Amino acid sequence: MFRDRVDNAEDVGMLWNELWDCEVEGIRDEPLTEEAISSLFGYASWCLLSDDEKCQNAAIISFYEMLPTNARVRTNLHSHLSVKDFLGLKELFEYHLSKEEHVKFIEEFLGKASQGKEAPASD
Repeated sequence: MFRDRVDNAEDVGMLWNELWDCEVEGIRDEPLTEEAISSLFGYASWCLLSDDEKCQNAAIISFYEMLPTNARVRTNLHSHLSVKDFLGLKELFEYHLSKEEHVKFIEEFLGKASQGKEAPASD
């Protein structure tokens, strides 16, 4: 779905900045679809599991740490991250949040995950 951006990216950090700005924050004409969100989560998971530290760091800094800042993705986060994966990443989500906001974010996710179908674990 994002092959052109991946192929033309200067480096993985710039790629993630562009993906976040253009796809997640919606600096483009079409709204972000669930398929696109799923593709971003799949790519982020692949980057996180990569042997390349730059690739891992780019996904952490420019994707996972940013997730609590985007209302659209945050609302449906439980559809894209399993509870297991979320709990493994939960400290990353604190970067842009206060302690209180972080606790609320965790409670919000766990509440939604327990009410609805959560995403399967990525291992």
